[in-house]
Amino acid sequence: MGEVWKARFVKNDRIVAVKLLPQDMQDETVLARFEREVGLLRDMRHPHIVHTFGGMTDGEKGPGNTANRRFYAMEYLTGGTLQDLLERNERLSPATVVQYARQICAALAFAHDRGVIHRDLKPGNFLLADDGALKLADFGLAAVREGNKLTAEGRTMGTFRYMAPEQIRGRPPACPQTDLYALGVVLFELLTGTPPFAGATPAETLQMHLKKPAPRVVSREPHCPPGLDALVANLLEKRIEDRPPNAVEVGVRLGGLDDQITLRTRPAATADVPPKIRPAASADDDDLTAPPPPPPRPAAARPDAWVKWTAVGALGLCAALLPLAVSWREGSAALDRAEGRWITNLQQGSPADRAAAATTLGELGEDGDANYAALRNALDGDEDELVRAAAAGALASFPSEQGELASVLTKVERVEASERVRTAARSTRQSLEGDADVPGGRGSTLWAWVLGLLAALGAAFVAFKG
Repeated sequence: MGEVWKARFVKNDRIVAVKLLPQDMQDETVLARFEREVGLLRDMRHPHIVHTFGGMTDGEKGPGNTANRRFYAMEYLTGGTLQDLLERNERLSPATVVQYARQICAALAFAHDRGVIHRDLKPGNFLLADDGALKLADFGLAAVREGNKLTAEGRTMGTFRYMAPEQIRGRPPACPQTDLYALGVVLFELLTGTPPFAGATPAETLQMHLKKPAPRVVSREPHCPPGLDALVANLLEKRIEDRPPNAVEVGVRLGGLDDQITLRTRPAATADVPPKIRPAASADDDDLTAPPPPPPRPAAARPDAWVKWTAVGALGLCAALLPLAVSWREGSAALDRAEGRWITNLQQGSPADRAAAATTLGELGEDGDANYAALRNALDGDEDELVRAAAAGALASFPSEQGELASVLTKVERVEASERVRTAARSTRQSLEGDADVPGGRGSTLWAWVLGLLAALGAAFVAFKG
């Protein structure tokens, strides 16, 4: 159908990917579908959808004239696709699959909210950015509800291994649950290494999608958490009404799997060929070629009294700190779950909800591992000025990133069209510049406690030794 080239935009030296249709393409349906894809992607700005910069859909006619080639430019991503990742690793861990699935759901919820059904979800259409973020691409077969229909009623469009039953039959029309069925196929394949249905021919595979009950993930991957296995089975229901109602609910259910993913992990792999260990020689062993037994180890010297008392004190200190360590670990896990849910809220929902999520992530601050990246994505890519302003204000909670943020916020002040966003960026930049002069910073209190504890242990050591 076309080609994709790596290209350089000569006005600013930006590297992009350019998708072109063949110059001799005359199929009016293909041309209309391509032009609609350009329009769809240009208007869909989301952190987990490939960003499109626009293109050209018409030009002068004439032999040898390349001006009439249809093309559009999009961001250039170098991380490959989920298909590439799957081929390298055969299958992915449940924790990784859940992480990717939540990003996919955020992209689908955004598209579905705008009446766009992708209709061609598959591992090859999910691209990986340098930072590991997942981005949905290739809306060439997308259907727009209540819009111009380019697919005749009853016509089948899609990739046969990932098609929902209604998509195969061509009726009823594609809906959000059609994409959710394909999502179930993708998750099944990521978890097990193979799709749920793979017949000897495309026709056989399509019949399996229509009539054969989907296998459970645990039948091929026993270590899959039960909640994730149940969710994939729910996505693969034959009837539309039996599947989850929307991508938002799927994202919420994925967020509730954190405890299962943490507790149920795959056992560590063992070596293919264990080393051979010779049994210990007995008194009747006449094998003179065997090596002599090692000499007995000398008895350890008895410790001095101060050593014993120091050990007792160290054990007592560890026993006192153990409950604190357990409490910190439980609190950290809870914080990670809360952080994930607010990041999901930042990527979907109304502008007011996304702005509230940005503010909350700012309050969590540097205690969260992914808060900074999520707020940067919102500042750079959210379509609503309220959300971008909230993200700019929330970044004031990340003084450790002051060096990078100085240039980012300065650029926002210079090029941002919204006065609200520029004001928030200016306030955050000034706040961070003020924090840079304050001694101490994150972790200073913790280090003070650690140094004090070491000093006390040192004093106890000297006292006992004396």
